[in-house]
Amino acid sequence: MNLVEITDKADWDNYLSEYSKVSFQQSWEWGEFRKLIGYSVLRLGLFDDSSRIKLLLSLESRSLPMFTGNVWYVPRFQLAGGKNKRQELIKKFVELFTQKYNGTFLRIMPDWSETEDIDWKDMGFKDPEVLLNQHEVGVTWLTSLVISEEELLKNMHQKTRYNINLAKRKRVIVKQQDKNIGKFYKLIKHTGSKQKIKVFSQNYYDKLFNLASKFLVVEVFTAVYKNSEIATAMVVGYKDTLTYLYGGSSVKYKEVMAPYLLHWEVMKWAKQKGYRQYDWWGIERNYGQKESVKKVNSSLAGVTRFKKGFGGSEFIFSGTHDYKYNIKQYKLLKLYKKFRSILNILFSSIRDMRK
Repeated sequence: MNLVEITDKADWDNYLSEYSKVSFQQSWEWGEFRKLIGYSVLRLGLFDDSSRIKLLLSLESRSLPMFTGNVWYVPRFQLAGGKNKRQELIKKFVELFTQKYNGTFLRIMPDWSETEDIDWKDMGFKDPEVLLNQHEVGVTWLTSLVISEEELLKNMHQKTRYNINLAKRKRVIVKQQDKNIGKFYKLIKHTGSKQKIKVFSQNYYDKLFNLASKFLVVEVFTAVYKNSEIATAMVVGYKDTLTYLYGGSSVKYKEVMAPYLLHWEVMKWAKQKGYRQYDWWGIERNYGQKESVKKVNSSLAGVTRFKKGFGGSEFIFSGTHDYKYNIKQYKLLKLYKKFRSILNILFSSIRDMRK
């Protein structure tokens, strides 16, 4: 087998077309976006001796702090075939990749579920020991859009339906945003500050919004009440899935329940465009079950309750897997992260004492 870099967009799109399910994070456009924000992107194909494509991966790389090398990261890739076949192909990929490309470690996050998983430890992968702040989720909520609007409403929680109708009665209006996303950014920045969620610079969202193409759709929807923008959502469409990637809302006029109508209108728009499912991009695992009662006060509890109210099913991903091929640098990175964590706790305590 041969590992070959793919540099032509038409070739990449053609190879991807062979997969029935593909994440937007493996699209050519997403890779171009990641380049714009500072990542190196490498698109590779694993071919057999008859030049048939067996594995397709878009990887991102960035330098790690304090001379600890670099990480190669594979977001949400898909691979056809049974468990044994997938394991064989990934094992071969790792062998060829680590011979050809330098790095501290390789981090892989597959797009299949934990029930379809392979034996990662048998291939030398370990659970992650360092946090890199990648924008990923381990569990998501999927709402099917292949049913009628009436069925969608029927599958919702009664309170969700009530809040949608309440927003309608209050005359909340949902609009698609133009190219100026300043109002979108203002809302998500407010939400990030309120919920202590990381928000990127406006330049980040501008670059993503303006990168849309006929293959990768990026849209912003905003709920308006009394001429005030009070809720917003940025969605990404690729293949048959529309993903709710970023959003926010204002505490102003929260009693009109604008986020409920906002997402209902987005879902109706997605149906009209032919998307088959709405990916809510992250929930708390097993929310509402006995084993998660102790987590009720987590930061995802309210978000999870909101998303699940629209009906759908939970999807648990395989997980995150690290292959370390420079053990010394990996250990040094762990020490650096631990030191930074201690410093952050110390500085936070000092700030609290001065208040």
